[in-house]
Amino acid sequence: MKASSTLLAVFLVAGAAARAQVVPAVEGPTGLPVSGTLHYDLRYTQTAQFYGGLTEQMGTASGEAAYANTSAVLPFAMVYSGGDTWTLSGPSEETGVFSTCWFHKG
Repeated sequence: MKASSTLLAVFLVAGAAARAQVVPAVEGPTGLPVSGTLHYDLRYTQTAQFYGGLTEQMGTASGEAAYANTSAVLPFAMVYSGGDTWTLSGPSEETGVFSTCWFHKG
């Protein structure tokens, strides 16, 4: 273990002394290949209802994504939102997945 630590230290010192740096051969993409804006948000809520001696607690995870294309050839806007609701305690009457989508072609 001591020999490998010494060897690693020698390589680090030699590389720093030589100011060695590798130039990347390929550059990655700089952004989305489409013109437009993308907005999104994620939410989590937890609610409790007290009625008639009963307590119902619900958890909801949801999110929304909106995209607007600013192209002059094919402008459009789209909004998708959805999530899941589940019962933490109490009667499980209002649980399940929900979603909606809105699309506008300009």
